[in-house]
Amino acid sequence: MYNIVNEVIMDMKEACEYVVNSRVKRCSERLSEVRSSYGEIRSFTAKEWSGVVVRRKSVFRKGKTYAFRGLWNHYNVPIV
Repeated sequence: MYNIVNEVIMDMKEACEYVVNSRVKRCSERLSEVRSSYGEIRSFTAKEWSGVVVRRKSVFRKGKTYAFRGLWNHYNVPIV
């Protein structure tokens, strides 16, 4: 994964600074890898954005099927 630091961290301020610096370094290395393999990063054009299909959560009809309406409709029959 990542190299282990051989330095002794003296206090919390130095530890926080080290974490921030290492995170920035890893992000910049990863960004340079992505740029070298995919080219420059850009946003979608309007034409590309309109072509994107996003599936949303589907909503089904609840309680409108035959099992809820017609199957148990025997109470509408007049009592003899």
